[in-house]
Amino acid sequence: MLRFAAVASSSVVLLAAVSIAAVKVQPAEILETRLVTLIKKENVFSSDASRLQVKLNVDGPEVKGATKWGKVKLTEAVDDAGTDLKPKKDDSGFSFGRNDDFEEISRFGMSDDEKKSSAFDVTIELALPSRKATAIKSMKGEFEVMAGGEEKVVTLTKLKSMQGKPLADPALKAAGINGKVTKPSGDDPALTVDYTGGTDAIKEVEILDAAGTNISNGRFSSGFGDTQNVSYQLSKPLDDTMTMKMHLIVGQKTVKVPFELKDVKLP
Repeated sequence: MLRFAAVASSSVVLLAAVSIAAVKVQPAEILETRLVTLIKKENVFSSDASRLQVKLNVDGPEVKGATKWGKVKLTEAVDDAGTDLKPKKDDSGFSFGRNDDFEEISRFGMSDDEKKSSAFDVTIELALPSRKATAIKSMKGEFEVMAGGEEKVVTLTKLKSMQGKPLADPALKAAGINGKVTKPSGDDPALTVDYTGGTDAIKEVEILDAAGTNISNGRFSSGFGDTQNVSYQLSKPLDDTMTMKMHLIVGQKTVKVPFELKDVKLP
């Protein structure tokens, strides 16, 4: 297997930015991956594929408090050699970069000041450009962002004793969030919750120990539609001295963010 990847960072690539409806969209990073599989193995699935990833930085008052983004509609994506870069389904019917639904905007690892900022990154995946191409000549489209609303914090205690019990709080109910704490399936320390009814209002979840230290190590989720199983990974075993702080955004609206980029330099 031969693989080539190249990255162009925002400090190197000087590109045009477009500000529309108080939302600024500008390129932050370009990643190009070229993959050739020389020996194919039967019944082995790989998520690797040749593609072009365009990371965009989004900022502005209309997207303050954004929690999710998606529903990308590309009307044009072409390189300077005339190649159509809009993603196409491969032979298996899978297509990268479709973003038909919403996905969470990750702020994991950010400082408190960065979390308060309205800025965030999204990644749009395109098909490979021509080897002769030097730039994305034009990239137009729009995506949707869930933003605005009022933040509420729900604090739940005695987490280990909550296993098998629902998340009972008026603010959660008002936000349309229903959940039940379950026992982790693996051996690693974790707090697992089965959610029904959707989790769009959840901005962030912190698990704090008795000293108030955040012991969250990320999370894993599975499920479809409004039913999800989320496992919050912990740095120490779950006990009743720990608390769970759920940061909710209630009353969000959907904002359509158009973008139009010209002459985006390729790696």
